[in-house]
Amino acid sequence: MKDTSVSVYRIFPFVVCIMFLSIVVSMLSFMIKAVSGTPFSVYDYQFNDRLYMLCFLFTYIALVGIMSCLYQIRDVNHEMNAAYITSFVYIITEAVVFVLAWLGDVFSENTFVRLFVYICKIFPTACLLLVIAFVLMGITHHYHDQRKDKLCVKTRNLVIYWISSFATQIVINIFFHLTTIRKSAPILFALFSIGVFLYNLVIIVMVYKRITEFSMEYYIYQYNKQRGLV
Repeated sequence: MKDTSVSVYRIFPFVVCIMFLSIVVSMLSFMIKAVSGTPFSVYDYQFNDRLYMLCFLFTYIALVGIMSCLYQIRDVNHEMNAAYITSFVYIITEAVVFVLAWLGDVFSENTFVRLFVYICKIFPTACLLLVIAFVLMGITHHYHDQRKDKLCVKTRNLVIYWISSFATQIVINIFFHLTTIRKSAPILFALFSIGVFLYNLVIIVMVYKRITEFSMEYYIYQYNKQRGLV
């Protein structure tokens, strides 16, 4: 592995924390509106709501920071390199989606255009999901090389939990579109929304903790390496 500035391992958890906080606030805003039954357009929520746009801005900036860090640590293993590539793809696809969203607004009466824009909006979310998944897989690879079998298994399981947390969020978004379900069983829908939010919050905390532990471990390793202690 190439020599890397030790500072990157201290910055990496920080930018990941910013991204996770932005995601949590965004999910909390959506959950409150979903539980309260406040009528609003999901399209407006995603592209015009001030809070969402603020969360998106911080998420986007954090992803740029994550990409910069991953560029420097991409040689740790193949999974970290895959995470770096995916973060770069996210930045490009998110920019493209905003252009497409503008076109969808202009041609809002065209069903094909609106459907195309809706499908395209999935790609940045998928990229964000994969960035963290690849990082966790890279950490799993690291623990496997270090013969830390318990941490290896726990981190591998975190990948599954992380993917499932995104899947549950997609499910609640689908349920929100089905107004008949929300109106016929509002209490159940509210409990389901709260449960999904709490589950996602727990998974995010677990993932952040694991990334922080890995970063600090590599920080100490690189620090000692530069001073000839290893």
